[in-house]
Amino acid sequence: MIILSIPQFHNLHIVILTGALFIVYNLWAGYISYMHGNKQARLFIVGFGVVFVSYILIILDALGLTSIMQDFQNILMVSTALEALILSLAFADRYVILQKEKEKVDARILQESTNRTNMIKSEVVKKTQELNTALEVKELLLKEVHHRVKNNLQIILSIIRLQNDKVDDEKVSEKFINLENRINAISKTYNMLLIKDNLEEIDMQEYIDSLLVDIQETVRSTGQNIKIHTDINAFIPLRESVYIGLIINELITNTYKYAFDDNKGTISISLAQNKNDYVLTIEDDGKGYTLQEQTNSLGLKLIHTLVYDQLGGEMETKTNSHTKNIIRFSI
Repeated sequence: MIILSIPQFHNLHIVILTGALFIVYNLWAGYISYMHGNKQARLFIVGFGVVFVSYILIILDALGLTSIMQDFQNILMVSTALEALILSLAFADRYVILQKEKEKVDARILQESTNRTNMIKSEVVKKTQELNTALEVKELLLKEVHHRVKNNLQIILSIIRLQNDKVDDEKVSEKFINLENRINAISKTYNMLLIKDNLEEIDMQEYIDSLLVDIQETVRSTGQNIKIHTDINAFIPLRESVYIGLIINELITNTYKYAFDDNKGTISISLAQNKNDYVLTIEDDGKGYTLQEQTNSLGLKLIHTLVYDQLGGEMETKTNSHTKNIIRFSI
């Protein structure tokens, strides 16, 4: 096209040839584009087809084969304007096609996203089921362990009771009873776990009330009129609840034995769960005692070991007229 536009080539035949080549080239390019899937190229072909037809008519008129130019002198201008209009429609068609393609892509992306989400949900459900199954197995194993520990402790209690039945010495028998109460305090925590189907925490109200009943049955003498009031509001893990049970067993047993000369009195037990710690208070209206009297007591040594070493807490004892023990600890 550049070569044919050189001034030396300016004559009617070359101009006609140049225009014809230009139009044919565009028609061919439009056809190739359409065959490659560009649907909007059909309007491009129609546009240049109109120009091509008008151009052929002008050539035929120039060759004297027709006289169309006499009636339609502006045929080339009209065809060119019509071509421009058709090409504008082609651009609009291109926009519509792109919009539809975008919608298809968006729909495909949405579908892929939905499929991926469903796959993730399915995987989450599957993993959740696996975890639940593993958790159920773990709970069953823990229950079995607690059940075996409880049974073993019951066997030990039975052996101690059988041995105690053969003992005639009252002091030795008392030591057996004290040992029995301590083991029973441990055994009851495992029994609570099995009864309540809770493998993590002990309801201390129910545990302590049950423990007190057993203590009363083993240490209370005929004619005693000792009342116990409890105010328990706490749930404590297994290990710590065992320590609390042993502490209560020792203090209540000693109170029954030594606090009331006339076999009458009141014992108050409270366990409060505060924001940062727990407070266990055991108080009686008995005669009290001096701390020096109980320095070498095995029970008192056991209590101090449980409070300070196992619970990491502290203990305050008031024994002026009555006895009051305040134990603070955290978990």
